[in-house]
Amino acid sequence: MQLYLEYIRNIIQTNLKYRTNFLLGLIGRIIVLFVQYYIWEALLIKDVATSTGNISFRDMTNYITISTIISVLVSNNLIYDIDSKIKSGQIAIDLIKPISYKTYLFCGVIGDNIYRILFELVPVIIIGLFVFHLQIPDWTHLFIFAFATVNAVIIKYLISFIFGILGFWIVSVWYFSRFLEDLIRIFAGAWIPIWFFPHFLDRISNFFPFKLIFYVPISIYLGKISIKQSIYFLIEQGFWIVGLYAFSIIVWNAGIKKLVIQGG
Repeated sequence: MQLYLEYIRNIIQTNLKYRTNFLLGLIGRIIVLFVQYYIWEALLIKDVATSTGNISFRDMTNYITISTIISVLVSNNLIYDIDSKIKSGQIAIDLIKPISYKTYLFCGVIGDNIYRILFELVPVIIIGLFVFHLQIPDWTHLFIFAFATVNAVIIKYLISFIFGILGFWIVSVWYFSRFLEDLIRIFAGAWIPIWFFPHFLDRISNFFPFKLIFYVPISIYLGKISIKQSIYFLIEQGFWIVGLYAFSIIVWNAGIKKLVIQGG
């Protein structure tokens, strides 16, 4: 355990040495947040009726702010990290170390997230509260939102882990990574809430876990779904976590087998 905690600390210290990268990332998030704000301000001249009730510009301001907050938390470089280690052969060295490689990767994500919370999330929350007047829900919705967001981080981690492992079979996973990120942002409702989706896209989104990453936690925060529905979605997140974890083990074992056969 001490070894993993030390690794998390090293990740945070490494990030502190490359503050410029995270500063640029923060600036990019803030710019996108303001662009979304002005776009929705122009589009929502009046309230829009949806399946969840009337949606106001205030609702959308809260939505894009919480979406940005979740984006900070679920972001990771896991696909690139795994792929680069597979291509360089470093993964063979990591696998013989007296640690769990999957736990090692998860600790790396935790270290990155702690840094992002301090230097990206806090500024976004401050802007949300004092510039966009972010609405604070009651404690019940806030607690369920926090729970759902933790599940969202785990789901995104498992999806990224699975795609990263594809590096055992694919020359470059960059294209898959780019496709995955765009697919998630579309069907997770990160850019456009699923409230506004046509019926067929709404139905398609139900076949993927993506909406459980953005749309569901945000809807819980905004009180657009009931407590009963929120509990249902938490259970659904749990099923997806178990399923993705089981599938990741299968893909991981197949990848390791391929590495051993090739003499890695």
